Amino acid sequence: MQSVVQVYSFVVITNALFFQGILIYIVRKGRNNFLDDISHFRRPSSALSRYYSWRVTKLRNALLETVLFETFLISSIVGIVAFAGILHLLLSLSPVILFVVILSTLTSLQMSWRVRGILDREQGILNKLSGAEDKIGLVEQMVDELYQAGAYADGRIWFALFKITLREDPIGWSVRDVLMDKSRKIVDRIESHIAETTDTGTPKSGPEIE
Repeated sequence: MQSVVQVYSFVVITNALFFQGILIYIVRKGRNNFLDDISHFRRPSSALSRYYSWRVTKLRNALLETVLFETFLISSIVGIVAFAGILHLLLSLSPVILFVVILSTLTSLQMSWRVRGILDREQGILNKLSGAEDKIGLVEQMVDELYQAGAYADGRIWFALFKITLREDPIGWSVRDVLMDKSRKIVDRIESHIAETTDTGTPKSGPEIE
């Protein structure tokens, strides 16, 4: 009996790691596609890019993703146990299942917390620009300060600025005009910098953010 519990404990952990890995891959792939789009001043052009755009639009979207993933994960674990015909061992496996769910939830919440950081910076920029008469001048000042800061600049601010270019209003147009004007000078520089300040991975193209 003990050996059966150990075997299925391993199966449960492996199952969780597998699906967590898939989620992380999808998020990063979507992020890279989305960043490639916005760094070239175009709207999301693929399913994964649109998914990531939805994910970073509101914090509740990222949290909803976490809830849906955890629901799917728990369902898959129960399904494995039911398929194996060992529902009577579910109580014995509950400590392992609880450990797996808590660990995956913390990982997903950490990813959601990064979305909050992006949204906070985006809202801060929007608040500054909404009350400014010379929006282009203010954006130029922000971009120049970020560029001069070099490796010490906050990559999430770069991301927020490029994301704001998707807006069809005076703020979005102002940010887009400035970034398009300066893009030849800054895009190559910020691609590697934002990757270093926001994630351990390296994007294929465009600024990097998690």
